[in-house]
Amino acid sequence: MKKHNQKRDLHKEITQRFIDALNQGCAPWIRPWEDTGSNVPGEFPVNAATGRRYQGINITILWQSSADGGYASNRWLTYRQASIAGGHVRRNEKGTRVVFYRTIEKRKNPTERPDSPPETFRVMRAFTLFNVEQCEELPESVMGDAVACAMPGAGFPDVDALVKRCGVSIRNGGNSASYDRKTDAILMPPADSFKSAEHYYCTLLHELCHWTGRQDRLARPGITARTVGGSAGYAYEELIAEIGSAFLCAEFGIRGDLRHEAYVESWVDLMEDKPRAIFQAAAEAQTAADYLISLNSPAAV
Repeated sequence: MKKHNQKRDLHKEITQRFIDALNQGCAPWIRPWEDTGSNVPGEFPVNAATGRRYQGINITILWQSSADGGYASNRWLTYRQASIAGGHVRRNEKGTRVVFYRTIEKRKNPTERPDSPPETFRVMRAFTLFNVEQCEELPESVMGDAVACAMPGAGFPDVDALVKRCGVSIRNGGNSASYDRKTDAILMPPADSFKSAEHYYCTLLHELCHWTGRQDRLARPGITARTVGGSAGYAYEELIAEIGSAFLCAEFGIRGDLRHEAYVESWVDLMEDKPRAIFQAAAEAQTAADYLISLNSPAAV
């Protein structure tokens, strides 16, 4: 029972950070360079020791921590990894808690036959990371190169190529963007009605994330089932598309604002009612982004 309570508290602890950020007017999945100019598009948080990129909810946690700490580096590592690399975490530095999942096997009934298949469970555990800027005496190979702020581009041919490979129909006109389930098309206002190319493509990627949810793609209930505006299911699907768009914007180097103001209250209500919702939404957003990236590969054509 004790372990169960710890796990539940961990969900609530991290979810509360997201709720607080939303209530303060900042979506925690917006990359830190949006506000500080301290990072470059395309730079996801990575482990400084292994080079491995973090995924799902951990991306948003570390983006938020970078913004709060003003870190210019996207490189993170554990206390032990810093020590093994020959450096150390500075005294009194506060780490950032991120999570990982372990799959365990367990028999529900001890009297079951030994050859009967056990049930599998995913268990969430936390560990602490430090940005390399919180450390001292790390070698240059771990610190990485200095990160400079990139200027936004005028166009994004890689996104255009993605849309073409998806085969999605884009209909321009009107004054709102949406994904039309009946026609499987994306409706977009004229490009010149947006503040910039970045804002246009940001919105387009949001709608593309909705597009991935159809039955013959990722079969998400928020798209396959009938959801009503203002419902928890509607808010959850919008949360997936918003976070997925943030991941894709980082992938393609897009720095436009994300459209989140209209949904903040419903997202806060959703997270307060279901503390695990943000974890599940981030995982589904990662799946949607990965699905689209896979379509962008020439081998997928």
